Amino acid sequence: ADASVVVERAGGEALAGGDVRVDTGERVGLLGASGSGKTTLIDVLAGLRSLDRGSVSVFGVDPGDVPRAERRRHGRRIGTIGQHLDLTPSLRVVHNVNAGRLGTMSTTAALWSLVRPAWRDEVERALSLVGLADRIDAVTHDLSGGERQRVAVARVLHQAPDLVLADEPTSSVDPELSDLVLDRLVDAAPTVIVSLHDPELARRHVDRVIGLRSGRVVLDRAVGDLDDDAIDDLYRGRSWT
Repeated sequence: ADASVVVERAGGEALAGGDVRVDTGERVGLLGASGSGKTTLIDVLAGLRSLDRGSVSVFGVDPGDVPRAERRRHGRRIGTIGQHLDLTPSLRVVHNVNAGRLGTMSTTAALWSLVRPAWRDEVERALSLVGLADRIDAVTHDLSGGERQRVAVARVLHQAPDLVLADEPTSSVDPELSDLVLDRLVDAAPTVIVSLHDPELARRHVDRVIGLRSGRVVLDRAVGDLDDDAIDDLYRGRSWT
């Protein structure tokens, strides 16, 4: 399935500075200081925010303008991990992981799953991939911040989407687990766009880096061409393309 993503001639203060295209099969890391525009770009691609100018296309359609009849199918194709994770704290972990497949369930089946969780074995396998199989019946509110992030990753693994959009999904995860979690995440879909707080994580887990500063794309390179000078200049203020 085509999972290409295109942002063309984006304008305004939130996101600017040229076109961005991510093709099916790419694993892309977004880098930049806090406030650089990483979250804005993820939100635009997820259909949570609109561009003032320019256009965005995900699977050939504007994610903010998907026809009502197509929203369920479109949503099933995208696994999103936002900074707020979109978990329901009062529910058990099994239910929050199963939320990744709500788009495949009828309302009746979804409600019944709250009583007798569907796909329990598959949920447990997804949790085991991020080291949380023993927390499947825990109330999500009782988890640490890092554990909640891993539950959100397990939800995406369980969903098996065509595209993953993740906003700093390991920011609260213990350093020794960050590599494990990102290994799982970048294998969760054919195409992955993930914002990261650590350039070294990007070097180890993605194929291409897009650097943002003040809402502008200032760097776009294959990881193999990403040297220390390019990273230093991204955070200091010089543009590299």
